[in-house]
Amino acid sequence: MVSDLFDTLLAEVGQKLKINDLHADRNHSCLINFKEGISIQIERETRGERMIFGTTIGSIPPSKYRENVFREALRANGLQEPRIGAFAYSKQSDQLILYGTLPMQDLTSEKIVAFLIPFKEKAVQWKTAIERGDIPSLVGTQASPGSGGGMFGLRP
Repeated sequence: MVSDLFDTLLAEVGQKLKINDLHADRNHSCLINFKEGISIQIERETRGERMIFGTTIGSIPPSKYRENVFREALRANGLQEPRIGAFAYSKQSDQLILYGTLPMQDLTSEKIVAFLIPFKEKAVQWKTAIERGDIPSLVGTQASPGSGGGMFGLRP
């Protein structure tokens, strides 16, 4: 049943994003390649309770620059909800990863697209900054503007 729901949701997301034949493979995952150079993998959690989204931002050689990027990634992870995904480091592939999850309960294709588009934009922003050797900005890393970090939305 969960697999049927997952496949149905993927098909509906494909229609909304104008992607033909969006479906899960035999491993219950789906890879969407966007024209901006970002590929986002979508899969369902083993227990079927959550949908998982993930993308590779890139490899950053050990350096002071890498420390600064990781510091910004940790700051982005510390933003108040709703934030768009979370950063992780894959030691196995030596890559900075952006991932996020949505609960399968009451999940609709509209909710997926509403998450997926800003998730993709955040990934593009960070990937582009890293490719240029810039420190990615925290601007645009939350789902809604005005959801500030402190009392009354003020930031330190």
